[in-house]
Amino acid sequence: MLSFLRGNPRYFRYWMATWLSEFGDWMRNMALIYMVMELSGESPFAISSIFFAEFAPIFLFGFFIGVFADRWDRRKTMLGAILFRVLVMLMIVVAISIESLWMIYVGAFISTIGTLFFRSPAGAFVMQFVPRPELKTAMSLRQITNSTMMLIGPAVGTAVFLTYGGAVALALTALLMVGSSLLIFSIKVPPSAREADDSAGKFKGVLLDMMEGFRYSWSNAAVRPLLLTQVFLGLGSGLINVVEIFIVTEFLGLPKEMLTWLVTTQGGAMLIGALIVQRMKTASYRLLSYGLLLMGLGFAGLVAYPSIWVTLLFMVLFAFGNSMLTIGIGTTMQTYVAFEYQGRTGTTVMTLFNGFMVIAMLTAGWLQAALTTVPLVLASGVLTAFGGLVCYYMYHLAHKSGLTAAAPSKATEQA
Repeated sequence: MLSFLRGNPRYFRYWMATWLSEFGDWMRNMALIYMVMELSGESPFAISSIFFAEFAPIFLFGFFIGVFADRWDRRKTMLGAILFRVLVMLMIVVAISIESLWMIYVGAFISTIGTLFFRSPAGAFVMQFVPRPELKTAMSLRQITNSTMMLIGPAVGTAVFLTYGGAVALALTALLMVGSSLLIFSIKVPPSAREADDSAGKFKGVLLDMMEGFRYSWSNAAVRPLLLTQVFLGLGSGLINVVEIFIVTEFLGLPKEMLTWLVTTQGGAMLIGALIVQRMKTASYRLLSYGLLLMGLGFAGLVAYPSIWVTLLFMVLFAFGNSMLTIGIGTTMQTYVAFEYQGRTGTTVMTLFNGFMVIAMLTAGWLQAALTTVPLVLASGVLTAFGGLVCYYMYHLAHKSGLTAAAPSKATEQA
């Protein structure tokens, strides 16, 4: 990994930008959760609402944003998205100062739109300066960032919130995002594929481009299993996202701040998992399948016994599976999906996942009040593990039919 970073300074700067962005996201996430809990009196419906506000835009606008991610210059799109998120953070600071739950929900909603415009072009952006054989290493480094920030981000975010309040936490988030934008601004890349290809002519329209992306995604044998398994993973993740804090407060009988221990353990295990997975010779589709199975078992085990140590042990199992899944998805997308379709295919997968996750989150608050926490956590584990079985079976059929990698585009060859 070190030799890869030394030999690719552009990726090193991008990697540093992701550290700042992820750290800022965790500062924001912890501040929003704690503020909503305080202003609502720890209402499960309010927790469900803030998660809905953060994920609903992906379901509502993801397909359309994927079209623009493939049309527009990737670097400029990411820079504009970061600066937009900075302005939204300042808006949420105002919402916190006047203690307006509805304004916090609106801020979280439009912030997610900016995040979509930042993440959708990221895969193709990286492909412009990372050679195909090194994409798995790039994905592993990206996972290391995510895992490390998950390890330290909640603790630091909680400490800043408890010491200085939510407004300061969000102001620091804005500063970190500005630093991330400066690093990405310094990265020079060749023109995006469609912009470089004058023979492509004018675009046929957003809806036609979107439909073309759907057809490509469904016809791609490497993507089709991902599309179906996102249904099960989305439902399982939606349930667990809302009730996770109640595993701490209701099932374990601990203060809500102990949620930091769960998230920190998850981050540490994902960091170690990323280092291990990067060295594994396992095919990307097996990483996906095995990762989902481990995540399902980890989810269910979170309520196996009312002991913080048992819960943390199964969180480690879940986190390792999550590392396998994340690296597997990233490597699969960048190996088997053409550069020109990275934005639309990525947002199609993301939108399906988040669409079903939003459906689960909308009902999770009421289900938690009616059924308590344990049945919902067990259901989350069963759904996720079943998605792993579906994924394995479909990829098994795809490889028997001769699954092949996508040919590189002109833009990636120039890199």
